[in-house]
Amino acid sequence: LNTQLVQLSWTVPIHTPDGREFELEDIGISLRFQFPSGWDNVAIAPRGTLLVPGTNNTGRIEEENVSIQFNLPVTIVSSNQLATHWNIGATHLFDQQYYAPELFDLATVKRSPTSYNFGASVVWFVHPQLNPLCEFVYNSIAAVDEAGDVAHSSETIINPGLRAAINASFGQIVPGISMPIRFSDGQAVSGVLFYLSFEHTVTGGACAN
Repeated sequence: LNTQLVQLSWTVPIHTPDGREFELEDIGISLRFQFPSGWDNVAIAPRGTLLVPGTNNTGRIEEENVSIQFNLPVTIVSSNQLATHWNIGATHLFDQQYYAPELFDLATVKRSPTSYNFGASVVWFVHPQLNPLCEFVYNSIAAVDEAGDVAHSSETIINPGLRAAINASFGQIVPGISMPIRFSDGQAVSGVLFYLSFEHTVTGGACAN
């Protein structure tokens, strides 16, 4: 929006669960504001997102409406070699129509559940182009059960990883790898996550180290 302080973006997530046909998740239209913190080592960028229903109605949602999401991320650069990131947010669904088989006569209900999230991470600048990091995420998830009531569950994810930066003529290529460990319902599940991002510069020049 003609300035780096106010940014408009959109996200169109498409995936293929279990090798099936492509499914379109909720489309996100976000507005982010770079808030002047008054400290050179602190960055605050609140973001509001409007979520528009896609083609993938998961679970028992029969009629999906728009929802809103708000996140408040804060970055603190503690030293030349260490930075921490913090984020807290919430997602509210408006009048979603759910199938509730236990209600029998009234098989569908409308609910407006709200879920909350909290995250933190620490990044070590061991080298200008190599960063070990560790992320922590806690999600409080609201969902509608088969009786039509809003039920709450939670999950915790710890994700240690490593990312690199490769300078190119158009910007940077950023590969990464991590091992997320998810704790939920008394169980722990681990996996491996690969990440690849192409970061383009605005002016077309190469990124500095």
